[in-house]
Amino acid sequence: MASNTRFEIILPTGGQHQVDAQERAWRALVSEIESEYKIHTYVVPVGRKIELLADVYSQYAEEVPNDPAKREEVEKKNKELLTAIQKFINDNYKFPSPKHLPRTRKRPGTRCLPR
Repeated sequence: MASNTRFEIILPTGGQHQVDAQERAWRALVSEIESEYKIHTYVVPVGRKIELLADVYSQYAEEVPNDPAKREEVEKKNKELLTAIQKFINDNYKFPSPKHLPRTRKRPGTRCLPR
């Protein structure tokens, strides 16, 4: 929101070609991750790498026991799993996160959309 009375609409850049390429790469990544980390299906919006990481991790991480003797070992395994999943995603999906995409700015006095 730009102010209490004015809203700005920020449209993605890159055009339909970029969107199609990103969706194909995302579907390929989800397909590959389903092969690597078995589950019925991961349903995550395109480009949401952290959400995909969390979904996969939640399926495979071991529950941390209350026993202090076993706790450290399980936490270490879970950290290694998290690192492996994150590496897999980063190695197989090369598009930037939405927050890293360039933003366009509207010049003062110009309109975003035609009348």
